[in-house]
Order: sequence, then C-alpha cells, then structure tokens
Amino acid sequence: MTTSPLSPRHSRRPVRTGLVAVVASILLATPFALSAGATTTYTATAAPLPANGFAHPQASLLGVSCPAAEQCVAVGRYQSTSGPAGVIDTDVHGVWSTREITLPSDAASSPNTVLSAVSCVAVGNCVAVGQYDATTGYEGLIVTETAGVWGTGVRAPLPSGAVSSTVTALYGVDCLSTSYCVAVGQYKNAAGDQAWIVRKSGGVWGASQRAPLPKYAKSNFITQLDAVSCTSPGNCVAVGQFVDTSPARRAMIDTESGGAWSSSQVAPLPTDAERNPWAGLFGVKCFVGGNCVAVGVYQGPNGGQGLIDTESNGLWSSTRRAPLAAGKSLTSDSDQLIGLSCVSAAHCVAVGQDTEGLNDAPVAITSTGTQWSAVDEPRPANAISSPGYGVLNAVSCTSATTCVAVGQYESSEGQPALIESR
Repeated sequence: MTTSPLSPRHSRRPVRTGLVAVVASILLATPFALSAGATTTYTATAAPLPANGFAHPQASLLGVSCPAAEQCVAVGRYQSTSGPAGVIDTDVHGVWSTREITLPSDAASSPNTVLSAVSCVAVGNCVAVGQYDATTGYEGLIVTETAGVWGTGVRAPLPSGAVSSTVTALYGVDCLSTSYCVAVGQYKNAAGDQAWIVRKSGGVWGASQRAPLPKYAKSNFITQLDAVSCTSPGNCVAVGQFVDTSPARRAMIDTESGGAWSSSQVAPLPTDAERNPWAGLFGVKCFVGGNCVAVGVYQGPNGGQGLIDTESNGLWSSTRRAPLAAGKSLTSDSDQLIGLSCVSAAHCVAVGQDTEGLNDAPVAITSTGTQWSAVDEPRPANAISSPGYGVLNAVSCTSATTCVAVGQYESSEGQPALIESR
C-alpha cells in the first residue's frame, strides 16, 4: 500500500455522505489508549446536531478543548438544510448540547462554514477558528466565547498582499488568556498559497503575517500551518507542511522567540523515511524550557506511517514511527496522527486514523515518558465494519487518564460526528 498525506486540511478530514444519524450513547467494549495500568472503558457518543441538521446528517468534529473535567467544547461542521455549516458542541458534566454559530455580516447566503480548532483558557472562555464563504470569497473565521456567551464570528485579518482565494482558512489556535491567542492556517498572495500566522494581543486580533519557510521551500506551492502551541506571549511553535524544490511535501516546524517568527526548519523523520517523503505535522504541544511533542505522518517504505517528533532543550532531534496496534502490519496498514494532547511532557495522547484497504479506523497512542503504546479504537455498535470509515481528529486531556476525543464514524444510518470520553 502506498499513501501520502492529503491536503488541503479539509480533504484530510472529510465529511462523508450518509443516511440517518443516531444520537445515542454506546458503551465501548475496548478501552481507549491510556497510560500504563489504566483500563477504564470509554463511552462513544454520536454528537448532537442543531435542529436544522439534515435528516441524513453528514457531520464531523475537528477540534476539542477541555478546560476542566466534564467541561469541554468541540467544534466542526455538519450538513444543515441550507448547506455545510459550522457547529459547536458543549459538554457540561457529561451532558452534551449543540448550537449553530452566528457568522459575520458579509457571509454568503450559503456560507459553507467549518470550525477546525478551539482553545479554551477557562470554562466559558474559548476561541474557535475556521473558514466561511464571504461575498468576496473564502475567509478565515474567528468565533469567541466570553463568560459563557458565543459572539458573532469575525473575519480574520490577512497580511498585506493577500488576495481573495478559496484556500484562506485557519486550522489551529492556542490561547494563553482571554486577551492573547495565536492562530495559524493558510492564505493566498500573488505568489500562491502561503502559511499564515495571526495574533490576538491586548484583546485585539491584529498582527497577521506570512509564516517563515525552510530554505528550500517553493514559495508558489502549497504551504500551510496546521497547529500551534505557545508557552508564553511571543514564544510559540507552529507545525505544518510545505513543498520543496524536489518537489516533495515536507513537514515543517516554525518557532517564535521573543515575539519574532524567524526560525523555520524541515521536521526530522525516522530513518526508514523515503528519500523524497511526503510528510506533514498536524499537532503540537510545547512546555517551558524548549520541550515539545509533535505528531503527523510521513512516507515510509510501506506507505504512510504515524510520525512523532520530539524537541528537547530547544533541539528537534528525536523522531520515531508511531507504534501500530496489536495485529497491525506495516505492509497492510497506513497510519496518520492528527490530534495531540499532553498534560505533561511525559503524558501525551495522540489520535488519528488507520487506513486498512477499504476500511478506515480511528486510532490512539499514549506515551508514558519515553514509551509509546497503541490500540485500535473500537467503533460503536452501529458502525459499518466493511467497508467502513472512522477517524479521531482531536483530543483534549485534563489528566493522564481523563480525555475526550472527537471525530467521525460511518454507521448504517449515516456518518455521525463522534465523541469519545472518559
């Protein structure tokens, strides 16, 4: 099997066509991947949808943030009666509710909206980012919750030289406070698609810039940043992908120090990576002291494989192929890691997808220090097993054994958005 990372981001996280959604809690028989010794079973729930959802819903949750246990916000998209729309699902002590978003005044009549990521600094104080169709073209979208109230979405400010494009979107966000956030994504200028960084400082979204690229990047080819993690204002790491002069798609790491985004490098890959590997990093978490973990995918000798990169004391040098679950083989399974959550540098959970021929299955891996382990994520009882589809796009943990993961699965009735929680 030979596969490669997909782009743009929404192609990698598809909303599948389907029939009817079942909104019900289903107890899973197999545990989520947890820290060593943790065997508590997770509960899988088809996510609730707004009242104007399709009778045959097509939905996917792409981001989640839990500022406290049983206090989470998940975001994504669903098929409404007027077209694809962004959705916000909220967990309060184990009870999930759902709501639509209010778009900027320049939104098109069928705005084709998606929310890709969310970051909450406290219960009731979150920022979600994504994309919407404005009357002038697709634009980056920012929606803010303050003291429990979600406001009207705003158009993200673009760098000078930006042109209207169907690729303008924000894919990742990290907030340190209600007044300071950094979001990343992709926009277009005269040269082509560019990686994009925009900052909220002093409560105002204003600083917007083209992200730096590695030395051999082709400036007129697709580049994008998919995730960002900040340890303090002006000190962040963003990850994504770019095309070099080979041309090949490479994973990249951008670093901000003292408020300046001046460092961009090609992400290290395992020794079994192909000479011109297709690779990307989709999740990152950093801690004070120059220690980070990033996850994604790279092209190995047998196809796409999950990628784990580690920074220690400011140096990105440790890289490994993500472990496969028991019974899986490098020759028949193609993994990619999409989401990451770490409660400490030693305790992380990464989630994603395993492609098994006609079947796609959600996967999760867990670290305890330097050791990573993996299991296949079980599908809910009403899921189609073959051909089937499942993916976990994001995860948020409040402790080493308490996490919520979100994504999508395929059932006999449709493609419901998926929430897995413990």
